[in-house]
Amino acid sequence: MLEKDSLSAWLDLVCKMMGRTEKAVLLLDAGREGCDALPWPTGESASEACISLAHHACLQNRLIVKKLDPNELDYILATPLNVASERKLAVAVQIRIQPEQQQTVLHLLKWGERWLELLVRNEIDDDCPSEPQSWASNWLAKIRLPAVAPIRLASAGMVLGVLALSFIEGT
Repeated sequence: MLEKDSLSAWLDLVCKMMGRTEKAVLLLDAGREGCDALPWPTGESASEACISLAHHACLQNRLIVKKLDPNELDYILATPLNVASERKLAVAVQIRIQPEQQQTVLHLLKWGERWLELLVRNEIDDDCPSEPQSWASNWLAKIRLPAVAPIRLASAGMVLGVLALSFIEGT
């Protein structure tokens, strides 16, 4: 499994990509009580509301959306992350958005999930001495790009996603 620093960096990129994230949490071993919680912003205490919703999303294996105040635009979106890992992961973000923007936030979370999957697969492949090259290196070789560290590759992909969404949404 990826180190906590790498997972915190992933969460930081996802939260910054969404723009209006106020708080977030990534749960490790999300299916059990007392699991590790990586908060965002880093260094702050994890939001109990985010932890609880992420835990329930993992147990129910589905997206959960909770509106925090009927007159405001604050929501918590929580979803399990289906990555090739021995640990169950779940993420919850508290974000200030219009109701019609929920789908965009969900797309960004799912997109980030795919990048996390790439990082996890790369780590698994690197741990397997029988394979001379990792999955990510093989993929990079096929598209004729220079070798790039996986976290840099994920960062570049997320930046491209933010630019694309900014262009699409006109922000």
